[in-house]
Amino acid sequence: MAKKHLNSIKLAYSKSNYFKDFFPYIENLLSKKYENLSVLNIKCVEMILDYLGVKKEIVISSTLNIEKTKTERLIEIVKRLNGDTYLSGDGGHSYLDEEIFEKNQIKLIYLNYKPVRYNQLWGDFIENLSVIDLIFNEGRENTLRILNYDKTL
Repeated sequence: MAKKHLNSIKLAYSKSNYFKDFFPYIENLLSKKYENLSVLNIKCVEMILDYLGVKKEIVISSTLNIEKTKTERLIEIVKRLNGDTYLSGDGGHSYLDEEIFEKNQIKLIYLNYKPVRYNQLWGDFIENLSVIDLIFNEGRENTLRILNYDKTL
């Protein structure tokens, strides 16, 4: 299955400006076997962060042994990681209990991401396609700029 995915990626992006730069990362990732999809997803995130030069620790919430659910779970995760802010997607408005964040003095920020147009190989621009599409077409520095990544955070 990994070989099929690699061939699909190669077919789609071999003519992109940053194919030779980024494809070896994907090739290395997919050359290994993973016990389940969750582990592969984590390794994908780590690979992308590594390529982009983003040095951030990834903490899997299940390793924190938190018994709470819903908003209380999120509050506990932020506290355990010594945080003071929780970033939520815009959809969080419909299910997060904002009062619980306030009571716990945790700042709640809703991200309202607006896709930025960038160069794509084929046809009309497709927004929110994938981070690998962005990287293959724009490379490391432009991807960081487009994602508005601040290395000081």
